[in-house]
Amino acid sequence: MKNADIQRQLNIVNVNTYPLKIMAASIKNVENILNIAELGVSAITIPMTVFQDFIEDAAPTIESLRKFEHNWKSNLFMNFESIQRIN
Repeated sequence: MKNADIQRQLNIVNVNTYPLKIMAASIKNVENILNIAELGVSAITIPMTVFQDFIEDAAPTIESLRKFEHNWKSNLFMNFESIQRIN
């Protein structure tokens, strides 16, 4: 399916405020994922190999998310302790 066809489907759903989502399938490569995401498609099905290719370059992002999660939990616990002392 061409990008213009997908965009047309998205426009129909959005203009008519249908409670639907357009789902993309037959994704063959990372470029397909990026094109679909740029169009605003919110759901896709992809083969595991394509997913692995997609996240392959995401190692720094994943590490940053792990650090953020650790810091978030540490600060959340510290803030919770402070609130308990106040009460």
